[in-house]
Amino acid sequence: MTRLRRALAATTAVTLGVGGFLLTGHATATAGSGASAAQSSVAAATTRIRGYVTDAATGDYLDDAFIVAWQGGRRVATALSYGDSGYELWVPPGRTIVTVMDEGYVHQDRTVDTRTGNKFGVDFDLARARYLSGYVLDETGDPVLDAEVSAWSGGEAVAGQLTYTDDDDNDGYFNLEVPKGTYKVVVDAGTKYYTLTRTGVSVTAGNSGVATDYVVRHKATVSGVVKDSEGKVKGARVTFAAVDADSPTSEKTAVTERDGSYATALAAGRYRVTVRSADHAVWHTGLTVDKGSNTLGATLERTTFGTEVTVKAGDYDPSKVSSRKPYKVVVKVLSEGRGTPAGRVTLTSFEGRESERLDDGVAVFRFSSLPRRGRTLTFSASYGGGERGDYTFESSTGSRTVHKD
Repeated sequence: MTRLRRALAATTAVTLGVGGFLLTGHATATAGSGASAAQSSVAAATTRIRGYVTDAATGDYLDDAFIVAWQGGRRVATALSYGDSGYELWVPPGRTIVTVMDEGYVHQDRTVDTRTGNKFGVDFDLARARYLSGYVLDETGDPVLDAEVSAWSGGEAVAGQLTYTDDDDNDGYFNLEVPKGTYKVVVDAGTKYYTLTRTGVSVTAGNSGVATDYVVRHKATVSGVVKDSEGKVKGARVTFAAVDADSPTSEKTAVTERDGSYATALAAGRYRVTVRSADHAVWHTGLTVDKGSNTLGATLERTTFGTEVTVKAGDYDPSKVSSRKPYKVVVKVLSEGRGTPAGRVTLTSFEGRESERLDDGVAVFRFSSLPRRGRTLTFSASYGGGERGDYTFESSTGSRTVHKD
């Protein structure tokens, strides 16, 4: 039973509320009615628990399964199963948790109340064990010892363990004994790391014991100052989008203060960083965030209000559209540098004032209809501190034209 003892020695909080298995310090005795038991010396052990232990798949009786009885978190009796003779425990009257373990099988628990007398027929059908194995590493590939790894199914923890050193002296290893199935695996490596949760982890006979890496990421911070040619920029949005698919901080945005400063908490790893601010071109860069404190500043390019205005009526040729059809105005804002402008454009027309956010330097305004025949539409567009006006849309028989005055 070397493998069982090793797995149990590495296990923490695997049992149901009994604080860990104890496999030492019990005496051996022979139970009556053809069953043999290793029975602890317990006062007032006046009631019996009897049953059989079988293989759930074949129905065969199992020899030498180890059975423990617990009351109030204290071990009160132990026994071994003897094939078709079963097992027998003598315990004090009370609420009793019976745990059965056997190498190569998943341990099983049942609760019985012996205050009402002897309990017979407390049988256990043990499922063949499968092993959910892996290594816990940090974002640099270094192993993490003493991380808590647990497997969950149906909202309950099925097994749990602290990472340790495997037979090949590789640190960060865990090997959870579980039934065949699909699990949520949770890795808690302590306060310096983000907790990792991985769902849909399937354990089958084919992949039992095959180790998989689980990466936990250090907690980190990034701070800096955003400025332009005129000084610090307030209200800029600094967005960090994770490149690593398993990052617990997939996207976070910080907004600069009056002095242009910002700060945010992130998981260590790789990010795409974007800074957006009205009247400025969009700023991009890549960043590898290390554990601890990181610094990133940005200098933005201010934008000018150079506009190109076109008019289209839905998906139709503007020269053939009816005055009752909707139309749109496209305003393009140009940057003084090579960046892409960000922010909002305001358009004033006969339908009132409209405001739209720039998308890749372009703002699109949609209106319900063209002006009636013979009317002239004059509109102006404003962006940042600049304004361009007197863009005239004239209505005439059979056509619509745009003039830039």
